[in-house]
Amino acid sequence: MNIRAVGDAILDDFFTVTGSDIPPDVVLEFTTAAGVRQLPADFARPHLAYVESLSSLPAGDATLRLTSQSANAASNVVPVTVRAGPPPQAARLLHAGEDKPHPYTIAIVANPLIASHPQGVAAFRPDPILTAAPRFRRAVTRCLKGLFAGAEDALVAEDVLRRDNIDARMRLVTVFRTPLPGGPSTPLREANSLIEQAPDNARAGLRLEQLAGFLAKFPTGAGETKADVVIVLNNSETLNGSFSIPTQDDAERGGESYSFDDKERKHCHFASAPGCSSLHIRNVDLDSPTVIHEFCHAASELNNGWIMDTSINMQPGTRFAVNQKHRADAKDAVPPDFATYNGTTFRSNPVRFDGTPYPTHWTAYHPEPLDGRQRSLMDDWQGKPDRLRCRLDRLTYTWLRDRLNVKLSRQG
Repeated sequence: MNIRAVGDAILDDFFTVTGSDIPPDVVLEFTTAAGVRQLPADFARPHLAYVESLSSLPAGDATLRLTSQSANAASNVVPVTVRAGPPPQAARLLHAGEDKPHPYTIAIVANPLIASHPQGVAAFRPDPILTAAPRFRRAVTRCLKGLFAGAEDALVAEDVLRRDNIDARMRLVTVFRTPLPGGPSTPLREANSLIEQAPDNARAGLRLEQLAGFLAKFPTGAGETKADVVIVLNNSETLNGSFSIPTQDDAERGGESYSFDDKERKHCHFASAPGCSSLHIRNVDLDSPTVIHEFCHAASELNNGWIMDTSINMQPGTRFAVNQKHRADAKDAVPPDFATYNGTTFRSNPVRFDGTPYPTHWTAYHPEPLDGRQRSLMDDWQGKPDRLRCRLDRLTYTWLRDRLNVKLSRQG
């Protein structure tokens, strides 16, 4: 284990260490003037050890190494300076990703303000998450586990983000802005409200036009924060549920072409608008695949490859959906072949992913599952005993892996 600390070691805040060959049971061992303090990592990947909140350490100079009982190993020793909180910057870099100006970036953001429009007049109220920093940190931990932790940790089976350790190439950033000063102007409130409540609707809508400008105000040690996917966390008393909007790619900045049913399309290197998911922190749990499900929506492309929910019989309109097609009539047989992607034919699923027939009024049908047994990650798994074993279907998994690899390979 060859390691280095990421950023400052700030008490009562995140702390991460990057390196190589980090075991799952890794322990962070601090040596301070007061003695040795061991903190088990709250989450670990081969390249990352993460602690949700540094505690019980004296401020001042210290040294750090990682140890693992299962691997019977210890890392090199690195110097760290432990500082009292709160952190001086709103943005925290958890993992730098590849050493280039714009690595693929996932940002997890605490929503500052909630917008609403009673009687057609814009109104803004503070999101309670900004007074609940420990709950935000706990939700970040659960997001990381929901995205990257595997079945070996008794968590989600879907490995689209961790196979071949591609997550080591991704930048991970959090943003937690303290409450705004009293009486900000309407433009300032507009710029800091990332979700809104529609009339008579308890689901949080996303304000995409605010995202890029909001993130740009909070640079990290790795430079300006530009995200490919943003997870916006809220703690509203009235809003619930989860909602995602796919990425809008920037076709002018290059990419790699692919064919889908003999039509040429493109996986683009960069986004003109990031994909975004809105999640209430109470929905970010470790007993469901909510986070990776919503990520797949957000990481897909709004007009050129939308990963849809397969639990509803919804027409995509003029948009191209990767994982759903429609028959002319609900009585028509499901075609045996679903699509041809880059010269490979992917079969249709003749039934729903749980083995039941498609509803008699549905025209929709979907690609075959990965192994013929698993429930689809994009289907209705709420309350199902096998929900953590959900996987993307074979076609969508292949398509999304290709898309991620194109974005990871970009230069500049």
